[in-house]
Amino acid sequence: MNTRVAPFRNDPLAWFQAAVVAALAMLGRNLAAEGERGWLWLVGALGAGIAVYFALPFEPSRIVACLGAGVASISWLALRRRDTVAGTCALFATAFAIGLAAATLRAAAIDAPVLAERIGGASIEGRVVQVEPGAPRDGRKLGPRVVLDGLTIAGLSQAPDRIRLRLRPSAEGTLMPGQRIALRANLMPPPSPAAPGSYDFGRQAYFQGIGGVGFALGNVRAIAPAPTRDGLFGRIALWIESLHAALDVRIRAAVTGPAGAMASALLTGEHGAIPSDINDDMRDSGLAHLLAISGMNLSLVIGFLFVGTRAALAAIPWIALRYPIKKWAVVPALIGGAFYLLVTGATVPTQRAFVMATFVLLAVALDRTAISMRLVAIAAAAVLLLAPESLLGPSFQMSFAAVVALLAAYEAWGGAFARWRREGGVARTIAYYLGNVLGATTIAGFATAPIAIYHFNRFALLSVPANMMAEPLTSLWIMPWGTLAYLLMPLGLEQLALIPMGWGLDAMAWIAHFFASLPGAVSVVPTMPTWGLAVAAVGGLWIAFWTGRWRVWGFAGLAVALISVAVERLPDILIAPDGDLVGVRGIDGGLAVAGSGKRGFIADTWARRLGEEGPVLGKDGIEGLSCVGQDCVLRTRGVTIALPRSYPALFQACRYANAVVTPLRLGRTRCPASVVIGREDLRARGAWAIWMTSGGLVAHSVRDWQGERPWSVGMGTVARARDEGR
Repeated sequence: MNTRVAPFRNDPLAWFQAAVVAALAMLGRNLAAEGERGWLWLVGALGAGIAVYFALPFEPSRIVACLGAGVASISWLALRRRDTVAGTCALFATAFAIGLAAATLRAAAIDAPVLAERIGGASIEGRVVQVEPGAPRDGRKLGPRVVLDGLTIAGLSQAPDRIRLRLRPSAEGTLMPGQRIALRANLMPPPSPAAPGSYDFGRQAYFQGIGGVGFALGNVRAIAPAPTRDGLFGRIALWIESLHAALDVRIRAAVTGPAGAMASALLTGEHGAIPSDINDDMRDSGLAHLLAISGMNLSLVIGFLFVGTRAALAAIPWIALRYPIKKWAVVPALIGGAFYLLVTGATVPTQRAFVMATFVLLAVALDRTAISMRLVAIAAAAVLLLAPESLLGPSFQMSFAAVVALLAAYEAWGGAFARWRREGGVARTIAYYLGNVLGATTIAGFATAPIAIYHFNRFALLSVPANMMAEPLTSLWIMPWGTLAYLLMPLGLEQLALIPMGWGLDAMAWIAHFFASLPGAVSVVPTMPTWGLAVAAVGGLWIAFWTGRWRVWGFAGLAVALISVAVERLPDILIAPDGDLVGVRGIDGGLAVAGSGKRGFIADTWARRLGEEGPVLGKDGIEGLSCVGQDCVLRTRGVTIALPRSYPALFQACRYANAVVTPLRLGRTRCPASVVIGREDLRARGAWAIWMTSGGLVAHSVRDWQGERPWSVGMGTVARARDEGR
């Protein structure tokens, strides 16, 4: 009998070293087998650099960021031929540094002034650059929303570059881009997040150059246009916005009601006129992507133009027999795609689709094949370098996640499925089409599920059958008529195509309402932490980028991402940015909201982030809450939290409460409570979240989450001008 002792049994370090060597050897073998697929991860390194920029708690130096990119590039150039491992590491470090530098330079290039405080009844003059029509909401008609630039605002020594205002309903249809108007309005800084970690409109507004928002107090009057210094690109952008607005008016005049608003959304990218109930149905049925200006829509437009042009030329034998009509069809397809891209606002999905379609059509012209994962990576890199902030938006994330997943599935099974169809008859062809729709919907749904959970806290459980009915309707009826409507517009005959397009859109709305109304159509889940989304992204890319068996390791990342939803510690108390609304999470996980503030958007946001359909409103819904007038005290889980609205109640609360939250100005008031949040803290740091832990109360503000960034709460750069002599 062999009694020899295993060599590593008594030497853990040697065992660990051997395990590391074996793991590295296996990694090397797998990488070698993948060939050039590893270079796809360069776009991941680029995105990681951009993500690190937005995750930093401070604004990095432009000089340092650019120097870092330069040093990394030089290192790669020096090492790329000497050492394979070092050269590869230097290349990925270069991509990471370029991403960080691109985001830093993009933010610095905008450097737009932002309002620091609310201004009531401001006299404003400005030029209209964007017009969004109003829509019925909660039984009332909202007025149009406009973006103004070239601003003059009474009381401000320096106006923001742009502001966004909601006008009165009487202004509907009276404004066009390029007009200069005057009005009075209440102005305020862009809204801060409703809670730490929730949607940051202020960041989005900053990158759009919007430094203030508000609503008009009276009617709008047109004034004589002031001379402008727009360059060539500025004039082109204004012309495109004018064309966009004119097309929206013509489409909604040809097809009235919700169908007209939906048609305009598909053909111009204008979603403002769609009724809220239809938006809710489309979202809850998983069909919202069909109304978005998605890559699929642009691909359909380009495809119809390509096939239509080729068919028209093929009908002329003299041309078809002498010239390469397939290559000729590339030109109108690209021109039509570029027009659709510009007139619909050049959204991230259409940017991605246009870049990919351009490569594909050029490949057709050059008799080469271009559909590949590398093409998707190039499109992603182009979008990220052009607009690094798009990385954080659901549009970029969902668009590329769906395309990458579908392409990976096509690489794995597409060839075998196509051969199966060719070997059969009509029945197999029909099954092939239905299988494609079912497979694409299922794969795209699972690929985008973590993103939908992270951003919207919702997952449409019936999206597969809903898309099985709605996608063929969109591809075979709605978008062909929409493309024809574009071609008929110069002749003034667009109504001939828009009316049948509207029939299809009415059917789509019915499908959405049917599935959204079914029990269990939507699952509401708590917020996924940011690290969970990052793990999901790495896991998904691991599955899609690699081709060997080790790609299954990526499913572990997806599993961890889903588990992160369950392990994330949710806040126990939430305080609105103005302090007038307080939410408390009960022992059962439900949310109860009380206070004197408006409870709509903020309360719904809180409930959604906690995985609740809606909050329980009113003081009676919060166990342990007692109030005398507006002064309340909450006693829960052995903790006393005072919510005073008067100074006598504030002074008394400081004597016994563990935490004091008040919209009153604290000044020099000394309060020994472990957590004290007053008006100054709310204005400077935004909304707050409080966790009850075994070590006591832990409080974090939106400003803590954002860091010291140009779009952070309290970082506004424009304040009311001081009167001379004060």
